[in-house]
Amino acid sequence: MEELYAIPRRQIGKGPARRLRASGYIPAIVYGKNSPAFPIAVEKKAFLEFLRLYPKKGLLFHLVLRDSGSEEKKYPAIVKEIQRHFLQWTLQHIDFHAVHPEEVIEVEVPITVEGKWELAMSAGSRLARRTLRIKGMAKNLPASISFDVDTVPEGSRMLVRDLRVPEGVTILSPEDDVVLFR
Repeated sequence: MEELYAIPRRQIGKGPARRLRASGYIPAIVYGKNSPAFPIAVEKKAFLEFLRLYPKKGLLFHLVLRDSGSEEKKYPAIVKEIQRHFLQWTLQHIDFHAVHPEEVIEVEVPITVEGKWELAMSAGSRLARRTLRIKGMAKNLPASISFDVDTVPEGSRMLVRDLRVPEGVTILSPEDDVVLFR
């Protein structure tokens, strides 16, 4: 599971948030179903890299909170909301939802292709869908859904209903949506 590092935030309000952003951090908050909300700060550069690799909200990852000591606390979490400046489009604030492993949640996961994908692409295969909406207990949710392109015959297509997901996970995306044209 991917990790994103954060530090606790002692001061809250407009002034401290501006100072945080000026120093290269983004103010954020972590909240969960059975835990109190607490303010944190995430390094802007690290979060932008995280967004580049995982652009969809709803990806389950470990939010690692580094305290002033050497202690680290890991929280399974998802990005719930990203607030941006309305003109400059700069990151202003992030909401993280800490999830319990037994909690049932809905997330969007990437679809990954295994097999000879480059060869299939050069022959005209196209991926029509890159993510899949799924639901299940947080502990059972996969980081991605993969399929082998070599199992799809040429001249056919793969639908969402043809994808295999782990036990206890339900696909919420329309089952007739096309994933791959081969």
